Order: sequence, then C-alpha cells, then structure tokens
Amino acid sequence: MDDVYLEQVKAFGETGRHPAARVVTIAYCSLINIEHHQLKILANELHWHRVTTLSDMAFDHRQILDACYEWLQKRIQEHPLGFSLLPKKFSLRELQNLYEAILDVKLDRRNFRKKFFSMDLLEDTGELETDVPHRPGKLYRFNYEKYQKKERRKWFGIDF
Repeated sequence: MDDVYLEQVKAFGETGRHPAARVVTIAYCSLINIEHHQLKILANELHWHRVTTLSDMAFDHRQILDACYEWLQKRIQEHPLGFSLLPKKFSLRELQNLYEAILDVKLDRRNFRKKFFSMDLLEDTGELETDVPHRPGKLYRFNYEKYQKKERRKWFGIDF
C-alpha cells in the first residue's frame, strides 16, 4: 500500500526466533480504514483478518502481533487516532463502538460520553443520524484545531 503512515513499534531479535539463522524483525503499525485501502499483492492468499480470529502463526509472529495490538490499545488512549477511522460527522455510538473494538472491552455508555465531553474536543454539528434502525443520535465532529492548541499532548490518558 502507498501513502500509509507507519510507526515503528518494536524490534525483535532474540536468538532462536527462526530455526535457520538469527533473524531480526522490525515491527511497524498503521491504523487504516480497510474500506479505503486495497491490497496491492493478492498472491499467497494475502487478505484482511480480524485480530481476534487469528490463531496459528509461524515462529514468534503471534508475539509480534500481540506487541503491535498492545501498542495500538495504548496509543488510542493517548492520542486521537481513532477519529481517522470515523466519518467526518459521527455519532457517540459509532465512537464508542470503535473504542470498544480496539480496546476489546465493553465500556459504560454514560461514563464514556461523560469523559469525552469533559475533554471539550467534540463539536455538535446540529445534525442527527439518518437511515438507522434505532433512535437517531446527534452527530459530532472532532475539533482537531482545539486539540492542536492544547498544551498537553497526552489528552486522553484516562482509564475506562
């Protein structure tokens, strides 16, 4: 894939990682919406998988995947990474579903909303969801400018 931001997570260089020789692996992560990105190589049955469905992996690849997943879970709580996966206007339900999926936990609806509103980084668009099978929720937008102006970069360092 082109034009994807990658961030280095960790280097893996322990002896015995591979039976043939000493191998060093540098793991990188990127958070992308797969609906907006196509894989360029489709050989070797390369396709997207859910993290929760992966089981048998070669060598120490499970350890590498787990380190990357833990990195993502930590980063999503420290930085507004998840907003890049949402539409420009989103409901609090969509926002909570995203965080629950990444953190792999069920969050209390009222506490989640209270914490996000206390950060004062969401703007009410004055619009409601449309074409939903439930009562339409308000739509919000993340205020990136306000986030950039905040002195503390670690704006989300809270426990759910």
